[in-house]
Amino acid sequence: VESGHAEIVSTRVECVVLGDKNSYAERRNRMLDRLDETIIAVSSALGRGPLGILRLTGPEAIEIVDAVAFLPAGRRLSGAPGWTRTRGEVLLDADARVPGDFLLFRAPRSYTRQDIVEIHTIGSPPLLEIIRKRALQLGARPAQPGEFTARAFLSGRIDLASAEAVAGVIRAQSDTQLRAARRMMDGAL
Repeated sequence: VESGHAEIVSTRVECVVLGDKNSYAERRNRMLDRLDETIIAVSSALGRGPLGILRLTGPEAIEIVDAVAFLPAGRRLSGAPGWTRTRGEVLLDADARVPGDFLLFRAPRSYTRQDIVEIHTIGSPPLLEIIRKRALQLGARPAQPGEFTARAFLSGRIDLASAEAVAGVIRAQSDTQLRAARRMMDGAL
């Protein structure tokens, strides 16, 4: 899960509580202006692990991943139907590849209601950074904290209570806080 997942939602809550409606409106407008940009973030847990996940969303997500994916029989992710998992390799450069799975979620049936592609590969932080930098060179930009959830909220995929619940799960520092946030995610208040 992306850290700081619901920045725009927590900003709205802070602005409403503090009475600063202009700050919320400005931040929301900036976010709306950037919905046509493709973003990327490491979505797996920090540190080393057996699996690392990079997530992209936006209008160029599929094309960017097509440029870093080596798929069997010359296939391209852009030709795959939505909700597809494809095994292949991630091209690090002209001579280096690592195994990877590519999960495609086509708009509007995705979390953000935009095309989303996840790259699942070896969970080495330096390796994930190499792939992330390649995607940045190909036109993606780094996701801001909470931007995936903000896009889901702004597109109507989730409501404000759900977005706040996601932020609560991420910020939870005790079992009690985590259980309360999970109940919110399930619709309880």
